[in-house]
Amino acid sequence: MENLEVNERDLRKFFASYWLLHSAIYNFDQGFNNQRKRRFTWAITNYYYSLVFVGRLFMFLAADLYYIGHSDVANFFIGYVVKRGGGDRERGAPALKFNECGEFERIDIYGNPKNNVSTDDIISYENIASNLSIDTEKIENFGRVLKQLKNFRNKNTYEAFVIYAQEYHTVLTEFIFSATDKVREVAECHLKEACKVFFNFWRRKSEQFVSLLNHEWVIPMTLQILRKHDLPTEYVKAIINRGFYFENEEIYWENLIRVRLIMERKPGVELNRRFKEICSITGFRAKQAIIDDVFSDFKELIEIDRGGN
Repeated sequence: MENLEVNERDLRKFFASYWLLHSAIYNFDQGFNNQRKRRFTWAITNYYYSLVFVGRLFMFLAADLYYIGHSDVANFFIGYVVKRGGGDRERGAPALKFNECGEFERIDIYGNPKNNVSTDDIISYENIASNLSIDTEKIENFGRVLKQLKNFRNKNTYEAFVIYAQEYHTVLTEFIFSATDKVREVAECHLKEACKVFFNFWRRKSEQFVSLLNHEWVIPMTLQILRKHDLPTEYVKAIINRGFYFENEEIYWENLIRVRLIMERKPGVELNRRFKEICSITGFRAKQAIIDDVFSDFKELIEIDRGGN
């Protein structure tokens, strides 16, 4: 019988963390597709949310938790203090915690306190960098990119794009093309870094996690969904391969045949069975928590009071 080196909780964390990476990949590909169709506002917003999921992935791998709100994720990696707004500023911001039982629960996490010490309810971006063996400078650069894109998303930029669409203003057109290209280039760089961090994190735990990358619910699922939604699949597949393998300094020194064997490894029968038994796409509660939050935002719009007019 196959000797399983991985436990149930780690299998669930592996799958949950891959869902975060999948979301980063999907948002990036949506952005690339929108950019090709000259939907530049949408494209830049897609690239921003791709990096938000990269941030959630880093937090989750390093600390078994991540902020629910996209602004909290961005502010955390910028280095700002992250806490609740309004009159409840002594509490941390809402987050999802992967507990010891392998389940998700909502908690409050205070981010980047001045004393820079992590406990059960306090965390800093330096801790994330340290736990994932990422240079602090890289994390800080990632935070600066998130800050710029968050500010862009929060501004009323539509007027410029309306002018562009109506008038095809020459100077504005040049700026829009150049800006979107630059954002895509930077987002692609951080997405490859996320692939590398994900791969190395799980490979260090067990080579069996590497074999799970070829499970039908992992990379093949991502590529299948991209094709189903008519998104540029081969371009993104190349990014994944470069991030996981060909630009990953932990394995790039191995010969090409060895790298190909790593890429093509598949899970054994027992590992495949346990993975399907323990993990469920439809039962991933962290995904549902984000969906519920988005739904509530639209529900509030539906319930806007006309004020008697």
